[in-house]
Amino acid sequence: MQNFQRGFLQGRKGRIGFRAIPIENSITGSVIQNFDLLLKYGVKIIGEIFLRIKHCLISHRGNELKNIRRVLFHPQALAQCSEFLEKHNLEPVPTYDTAGAVEIVKKNGNMEEVAIASRLAAKIYDMEIIVKDIQKNPYNITRFFVITRKNNSLIIRKEKTTIVFTCDNVPGSLFRCLKGFADNKINITK
Repeated sequence: MQNFQRGFLQGRKGRIGFRAIPIENSITGSVIQNFDLLLKYGVKIIGEIFLRIKHCLISHRGNELKNIRRVLFHPQALAQCSEFLEKHNLEPVPTYDTAGAVEIVKKNGNMEEVAIASRLAAKIYDMEIIVKDIQKNPYNITRFFVITRKNNSLIIRKEKTTIVFTCDNVPGSLFRCLKGFADNKINITK
């Protein structure tokens, strides 16, 4: 979470033009903490990307599955790869994101630790992929929002709108918020 907050803050201060953040996975559902960050930092959603996620077990060069005891991961990745971890009796250790898990494993230098992350993370941190495609579903898709803090003059097709809001915790408040959509014949997908 800390890494995402740092990214949101950098975007807010104008250091990052665009950022992609995971918002929903076909296996595990919504990434709730990122909805909270959208509210907290007031960024604009300017697009969405759907990516097939292929998780890998990543470690130091020359390491083998038989040496591994602990796996660092993002909680979303654990839910997507839980069967593999159970099969190999590996201890799960949560971290703030998948690429960050690879960075931690590299920094610690412990051959008993590995990370669950993408092939790209292995390449970035010059680590080795021990096992490819450890997710339980081969059609593991994550939807990412493309966000920005700046007012951009990009040409964006306005086919979908995302609204994040809060309302009072009293009977009927959510209904009153959503009633306007129904009254104006606006379809809500989620």
